[in-house]
Amino acid sequence: RGRVEEEDKRSIPAPTAMPSSTARNKPTPSRSRSSSSNSRISRKRSNSTKGGKSAEKPSWAKTWLGSFSPPLLEYVDVFRKNYIESPSDLKDITDQDLQTEFQIQNKFHRRKILREIEDALSKL
Repeated sequence: RGRVEEEDKRSIPAPTAMPSSTARNKPTPSRSRSSSSNSRISRKRSNSTKGGKSAEKPSWAKTWLGSFSPPLLEYVDVFRKNYIESPSDLKDITDQDLQTEFQIQNKFHRRKILREIEDALSKL
């Protein structure tokens, strides 16, 4: 046991000498560059929305689903994935489509969407 402790002590590196106080307080050039690049990164992030995507005009589906009372914004992505980008894209959607293709399981939400589809199509 005594030998193992001696070997362990030998494998630990000796502490290095501390730099003088003037050298320690002086920022290195690489640090000053990284802080400026960090500020550029934070500016980029402040100009973007959640998820790192740049701010852009809301989709038609988001505006339309958000106009419902209550809003059904949880379905925005599925409408985008199914390329619903204008009221004319709604004309052939059925309850079965909403349930299977759009994966909207809540029958009350499907009914609400179908009523809103009728309303949107009547305004075309």
